Amino acid sequence: GRLAEHYDDAARMWGNQQRAVEVTESIARALRRVIRRMVGESKDDPKIVDIGCGNGLFAEALVGEGQVVGVDISKQMLKLAGEKGVIPVWASGTDLPFRDATFDSALMIEVIQLFDDPRDFVREAIRVTKPGGIIIVSTLNSASVLRRLNRGLRTSSIPTKTKLRSVSEVVDLFAGLDCVLHQVGWVMGPFQ
Repeated sequence: GRLAEHYDDAARMWGNQQRAVEVTESIARALRRVIRRMVGESKDDPKIVDIGCGNGLFAEALVGEGQVVGVDISKQMLKLAGEKGVIPVWASGTDLPFRDATFDSALMIEVIQLFDDPRDFVREAIRVTKPGGIIIVSTLNSASVLRRLNRGLRTSSIPTKTKLRSVSEVVDLFAGLDCVLHQVGWVMGPFQ
Protein backbone atom coordinates (compact mmCIF):
# COMPACT_ATOMS: atom_id res chain seq x y z
CA GLY A 1 0.00 0.00 0.00
CA ARG A 2 0.88 3.65 0.23
CA LEU A 3 2.76 3.27 3.49
CA ALA A 4 5.01 0.50 2.13
CA GLU A 5 5.69 2.58 -1.02
CA HIS A 6 6.57 5.58 1.15
CA TYR A 7 9.16 3.61 3.13
CA ASP A 8 10.54 1.94 0.00
CA ASP A 9 11.08 5.44 -1.44
CA ALA A 10 12.57 6.64 1.86
CA ALA A 11 15.03 3.73 1.85
CA ARG A 12 16.16 4.60 -1.67
CA MET A 13 16.45 8.30 -0.84
CA TRP A 14 18.22 8.01 2.50
CA GLY A 15 20.19 4.84 1.89
CA ASN A 16 21.70 3.34 4.97
CA GLN A 17 21.90 6.58 6.92
CA GLN A 18 20.40 6.68 10.38
CA ARG A 19 18.46 9.83 9.58
CA ALA A 20 15.99 7.57 7.76
CA VAL A 21 14.22 7.33 11.10
CA GLU A 22 12.37 10.42 12.34
CA VAL A 23 13.96 10.41 15.79
CA THR A 24 17.10 12.12 16.94
CA GLU A 25 20.24 10.08 17.48
CA SER A 26 20.10 10.88 21.21
CA ILE A 27 16.67 9.26 21.46
CA ALA A 28 17.89 6.29 19.42
CA ARG A 29 20.85 5.85 21.81
CA ALA A 30 18.57 6.00 24.85
CA LEU A 31 16.20 3.44 23.35
CA ARG A 32 19.09 1.14 22.44
CA ARG A 33 20.33 1.22 26.06
CA VAL A 34 16.87 0.35 27.39
CA ILE A 35 16.36 -2.41 24.81
CA ARG A 36 19.80 -3.95 25.38
CA ARG A 37 19.35 -3.87 29.17
CA MET A 38 15.85 -5.39 29.15
CA VAL A 39 16.42 -7.99 26.45
CA GLY A 40 19.87 -8.88 27.75
CA GLU A 41 18.35 -9.68 31.15
CA SER A 42 15.76 -12.03 29.65
CA LYS A 43 17.94 -15.03 28.73
CA ASP A 44 21.08 -16.16 26.98
CA ASP A 45 20.97 -16.15 23.16
CA PRO A 46 17.40 -14.79 22.89
CA LYS A 47 15.26 -14.88 19.75
CA ILE A 48 14.13 -11.30 19.14
CA VAL A 49 11.67 -9.88 16.61
CA ASP A 50 11.55 -6.19 15.72
CA ILE A 51 8.10 -5.58 14.24
CA GLY A 52 8.19 -2.58 11.91
CA CYS A 53 12.00 -2.62 11.97
CA GLY A 54 12.50 -0.12 9.15
CA ASN A 55 16.19 0.12 8.30
CA GLY A 56 17.22 -1.81 11.43
CA LEU A 57 18.32 1.23 13.45
CA PHE A 58 17.18 -0.26 16.77
CA ALA A 59 17.46 -3.98 16.01
CA GLU A 60 21.11 -3.49 15.04
CA ALA A 61 21.95 -2.85 18.70
CA LEU A 62 20.91 -6.43 19.49
CA VAL A 63 22.73 -8.22 16.66
CA GLY A 64 25.26 -10.46 18.37
CA GLU A 65 23.14 -10.72 21.54
CA GLY A 66 20.88 -13.34 19.96
CA GLN A 67 18.94 -14.10 16.78
CA VAL A 68 17.37 -10.83 15.60
CA VAL A 69 14.54 -10.94 13.06
CA GLY A 70 13.22 -7.73 11.52
CA VAL A 71 9.71 -7.54 10.07
CA ASP A 72 8.62 -4.70 7.81
CA ILE A 73 6.28 -3.95 4.90
CA SER A 74 9.05 -2.15 3.01
CA LYS A 75 11.34 -4.44 1.05
CA GLN A 76 13.88 -1.66 0.64
CA MET A 77 14.04 -0.93 4.38
CA LEU A 78 14.43 -4.68 5.01
CA LYS A 79 17.38 -4.72 2.63
CA LEU A 80 19.06 -2.03 4.75
CA ALA A 81 18.23 -3.91 7.97
CA GLY A 82 19.71 -7.09 6.48
CA GLU A 83 22.96 -5.24 5.80
CA LYS A 84 23.14 -4.58 9.56
CA GLY A 85 22.87 -8.28 10.43
CA VAL A 86 19.13 -8.37 11.03
CA ILE A 87 17.28 -11.36 9.50
CA PRO A 88 14.73 -9.67 7.20
CA VAL A 89 11.12 -10.89 6.91
CA TRP A 90 8.68 -9.12 4.60
CA ALA A 91 5.28 -9.11 6.31
CA SER A 92 2.67 -6.95 7.94
CA GLY A 93 2.83 -6.46 11.69
CA THR A 94 -0.85 -7.33 11.88
CA ASP A 95 -0.34 -10.78 10.28
CA LEU A 96 3.02 -12.18 11.33
CA PRO A 97 4.22 -15.39 9.61
CA PHE A 98 5.45 -17.02 12.83
CA ARG A 99 4.10 -19.71 15.16
CA ASP A 100 2.76 -18.77 18.56
CA ALA A 101 5.43 -18.23 21.25
CA THR A 102 8.37 -18.14 18.81
CA PHE A 103 10.33 -15.22 20.29
CA ASP A 104 11.75 -14.36 23.70
CA SER A 105 11.34 -10.64 23.02
CA ALA A 106 9.43 -8.40 20.63
CA LEU A 107 10.15 -4.78 19.80
CA MET A 108 7.66 -2.26 18.42
CA ILE A 109 9.77 0.89 18.22
CA GLU A 110 8.27 4.10 16.82
CA VAL A 111 5.65 2.23 14.79
CA ILE A 112 2.28 2.05 16.60
CA GLN A 113 1.75 5.75 15.97
CA LEU A 114 1.17 4.86 12.31
CA PHE A 115 -2.11 3.11 13.20
CA ASP A 116 -5.38 4.67 14.31
CA ASP A 117 -6.06 1.41 16.14
CA PRO A 118 -2.89 -0.68 16.66
CA ARG A 119 -4.56 -3.39 18.79
CA ASP A 120 -4.16 -6.08 16.07
CA PHE A 121 -0.49 -5.12 15.88
CA VAL A 122 -0.16 -5.46 19.68
CA ARG A 123 -2.08 -8.78 19.71
CA GLU A 124 0.30 -10.22 17.11
CA ALA A 125 3.34 -9.18 19.15
CA ILE A 126 1.88 -10.90 22.20
CA ARG A 127 0.97 -14.00 20.17
CA VAL A 128 4.52 -14.54 18.83
CA THR A 129 6.24 -13.77 22.15
CA LYS A 130 6.80 -16.63 24.59
CA PRO A 131 5.01 -16.53 27.96
CA GLY A 132 7.20 -14.50 30.30
CA GLY A 133 8.88 -12.82 27.33
CA ILE A 134 9.52 -9.11 26.99
CA ILE A 135 7.69 -6.75 24.65
CA ILE A 136 9.14 -3.26 24.32
CA VAL A 137 6.97 -0.52 22.84
CA SER A 138 8.15 2.99 22.08
CA THR A 139 5.95 5.59 20.45
CA LEU A 140 5.57 9.30 19.97
CA ASN A 141 4.64 10.94 23.26
CA SER A 142 1.48 13.06 23.17
CA ALA A 143 2.63 14.93 26.30
CA SER A 144 5.85 16.07 24.66
CA VAL A 145 6.11 19.83 24.48
CA LEU A 146 8.72 19.66 21.71
CA ARG A 147 6.69 17.11 19.71
CA ARG A 148 3.58 19.30 19.81
CA LEU A 149 5.54 22.41 18.81
CA ASN A 150 7.27 20.56 15.99
CA ARG A 151 3.97 19.12 14.78
CA GLY A 152 2.54 22.63 14.53
CA LEU A 153 5.52 23.92 12.54
CA ARG A 154 5.78 21.29 9.83
CA THR A 155 3.90 18.46 8.25
CA SER A 156 5.17 14.90 8.22
CA SER A 157 6.23 13.23 5.00
CA ILE A 158 4.56 9.99 6.16
CA PRO A 159 1.42 9.39 4.03
CA THR A 160 -0.73 8.64 7.06
CA LYS A 161 -1.64 10.73 10.05
CA THR A 162 0.52 9.84 13.03
CA LYS A 163 -1.32 9.30 16.29
CA LEU A 164 0.45 10.69 19.33
CA ARG A 165 -0.40 8.65 22.43
CA SER A 166 -0.02 9.22 26.14
CA VAL A 167 1.47 6.59 28.43
CA SER A 168 -2.04 5.67 29.65
CA GLU A 169 -3.25 5.24 26.05
CA VAL A 170 -0.37 2.85 25.35
CA VAL A 171 -1.20 0.92 28.53
CA ASP A 172 -4.86 0.72 27.41
CA LEU A 173 -3.77 -1.04 24.20
CA PHE A 174 -2.74 -4.01 26.35
CA ALA A 175 -5.92 -4.08 28.46
CA GLY A 176 -7.67 -7.44 28.40
CA LEU A 177 -4.83 -9.13 26.50
CA ASP A 178 -2.83 -12.09 27.76
CA CYS A 179 0.15 -10.18 29.16
CA VAL A 180 1.41 -8.45 32.28
CA LEU A 181 2.86 -4.94 32.19
CA HIS A 182 5.93 -4.64 34.39
CA GLN A 183 7.34 -1.25 33.49
CA VAL A 184 5.78 1.79 31.85
CA GLY A 185 7.32 5.22 31.46
CA TRP A 186 9.31 7.66 29.41
CA VAL A 187 12.76 6.97 28.05
CA MET A 188 13.55 10.63 27.43
CA GLY A 189 11.06 12.51 29.60
CA PRO A 190 8.20 14.88 28.81
CA PHE A 191 10.16 17.06 26.42
CA GLN A 192 10.81 14.30 23.90
